[in-house]
Amino acid sequence: MASGRQIAKLCPKSLSPSSPPPSLLQFLAQELRHGLTPLELLQFLRKKLRNHPKWAQFDLFVFNWASSVDAFRHDHTTTEFMVNSLCAARRLDQLALLLPSIGPPHSCPCSGDGIFACPRLEPTFRSAIAAFSQNGRLDDAHAAFSLMKRSIDGKPGAHVYNILMTGFCKINRHDRVSELFQTMELDGVKPDEITFNVMINSLCRNNRLDSIPLLFKIMKNKGCNPNSISFNTLISGFVRQGRIEQGIEMVREMMGLGFQISRATCDIIVRGYCKKGKILEACNLVMEWVRLRFLGPTEFDCLDLVFDLCRAGEIGKGVELVEELRLYGMKPGIIAIGALAEAMAREGRVKEAACLMERAMEEEEGDGLPDIVTFNGILREFCARGRVMEAERLRKVAMGRGFLPDGSTFEIVAMGLGREGRKEEALAVIDEMLDAGFIHNIHAYNALVSRVSALGRSGRLKLPL
Repeated sequence: MASGRQIAKLCPKSLSPSSPPPSLLQFLAQELRHGLTPLELLQFLRKKLRNHPKWAQFDLFVFNWASSVDAFRHDHTTTEFMVNSLCAARRLDQLALLLPSIGPPHSCPCSGDGIFACPRLEPTFRSAIAAFSQNGRLDDAHAAFSLMKRSIDGKPGAHVYNILMTGFCKINRHDRVSELFQTMELDGVKPDEITFNVMINSLCRNNRLDSIPLLFKIMKNKGCNPNSISFNTLISGFVRQGRIEQGIEMVREMMGLGFQISRATCDIIVRGYCKKGKILEACNLVMEWVRLRFLGPTEFDCLDLVFDLCRAGEIGKGVELVEELRLYGMKPGIIAIGALAEAMAREGRVKEAACLMERAMEEEEGDGLPDIVTFNGILREFCARGRVMEAERLRKVAMGRGFLPDGSTFEIVAMGLGREGRKEEALAVIDEMLDAGFIHNIHAYNALVSRVSALGRSGRLKLPL
């Protein structure tokens, strides 16, 4: 077995992060002096080196040193471990240097002395290709892919092409995506649904939607049918280009095939309609999908649509939407209901707003508590329209269900009661505010009492903002 000095000379500097410490060289010489097998090396890398505070960075040095030991040959367990370690740590420069050393002529013992390639080569290269692609190093990923094709027996699986195509798709290199797709054809590798979905996504991202029908034809000829991802990707592409009607046509085709629309695609369509001022059309479309069970119970967040309806003065339509969602087992969400209640209160429909909020807090269970900003806004609107008793009742109902008020919650109601001439009720709210810890000293308490006492029906003081 080599000495520590000899060990240091055996590892090329290009594969080592820095010069190995003498203590590591001595340790290697001592621990491995009786011989070395892949299993012993793997156990050393895993148990003694991997989590060592000083030596962990020298795992590739040790791996490469082992390659130079007489009668030692790495097998797929050690190469897989090393590649996966470099991938996990994003040590991609070292990974690029390592890959050429794990294929032929550096054969794994299980490959039959080089007659056949190790069956674990493809998964090992696949991990490296994925790591390069996910980190935007597409040239390295393609180089690893080419090296893998020369190293393995047979042809790569479609999933390996998919990884590389996805990487190029993310950087809008449709030329490279298309090139890989054609390479699959030449190599006799059958594309799968993921392959076609990547192609659809790439065409959409590069504004080449007119090529989609031909791709669908090729897809069917290859025995692949469009799935929900295919349709959702295509619909999103149409809407982003302002071609909403074509997107809706695809939705209807999708419905005919029994697929459900995704939440993301639904949001994109609704946003597309709202940007064109077609808010009622968007609302009607959503309610149609809900009735047809085209949207699952968790597949639509109506908050943005409700906000748009309220801004457009279509509060009644917002209430209709909320009731439709409830009828079909979908939760509109307390924030959306709070926005509706606040809009109702601004129109003077205080009682309806209070009923809407109380019902929501009762039915929504754990999700039925409004956020503090929305709730205080509702109370402020109630008090501004002389409906302070509804505000006080709503506060008590909410707190009874676990709502945590802030100082403004109490102060809004107290000032409203003072303005209505209900001094005793106002003082009771102030005492409750004190007990809750929102009044920090006697001076602040007296100042608030004085403000409330000075209020009459004339409402000389404004509500706190």
